[in-house]
Amino acid sequence: MDVLLLALHEALPDRIPAQSQGTMNNIAIGGQTDNSRAKFTYYETIAGGAVWAHYRFWWGGRFRGGLGIRRAIKVLITNATLSLQSERRKYQPKGLCGGGNGRAGKNYLIRSKKRLNLPSKVTMPLEEGDIVVIETPGGGGYGVSQS
Repeated sequence: MDVLLLALHEALPDRIPAQSQGTMNNIAIGGQTDNSRAKFTYYETIAGGAVWAHYRFWWGGRFRGGLGIRRAIKVLITNATLSLQSERRKYQPKGLCGGGNGRAGKNYLIRSKKRLNLPSKVTMPLEEGDIVVIETPGGGGYGVSQS
């Protein structure tokens, strides 16, 4: 959607918003509990700098882009698998008409007090005590700041 809106910006500069977070930030953790052998799945789509929030909060410009969210999930069992699907971890959402870019997102794992950066898409085993952290992208700002 952001690619199409950016292309339309030249024709309709006053009607096209800056770029949004541009991703769904999907996380799934599944596994089996040790004592009951019951299987489980946790799934969440985490919000970020969405198009409907472009003109409210975040990162430089007369109208700032939408806020990103930080979600940290601690694993309390031993038999679990993480699956992440996200974007905008490398490229920031672009601002328009002088507004600043939004922040790119980050994914990382804290294991034994060490931080391991995770790619935008990954499936991997988790250990008890691991903390999975997802920082979703913010949206780009729109317009030059007025002091």
